[in-house]
Amino acid sequence: MMQFEIRIDMPSGKYRMQVERIYAGDSIEKFKITGGSRSFTLQANRPELLKTESRKAIQWKVLEAPSVNDGDIENTTYAVYKIMQEIALYMNKHESCYDIYLQNK
Repeated sequence: MMQFEIRIDMPSGKYRMQVERIYAGDSIEKFKITGGSRSFTLQANRPELLKTESRKAIQWKVLEAPSVNDGDIENTTYAVYKIMQEIALYMNKHESCYDIYLQNK
């Protein structure tokens, strides 16, 4: 499986996180994101978009997430959005087409 590091800049500071692709299928892929002692799982339809050469935006789903305090929902939502952007940038750079995706699966 593929592993890489991302960094996100938030108003509260800069954060480094480990990303591991834990599933790579024909139409979806799943990523486990770990930062400190917390981790969560995201799912993306990027393989389907690569296969069909679609220019649509990636559809993301949060599959597993740690609990969030009510006051932190806005910051957490923004952080997850930034994480999704960073993963998409990394993946587009390293797997720009479906053939490369299949080789790395």
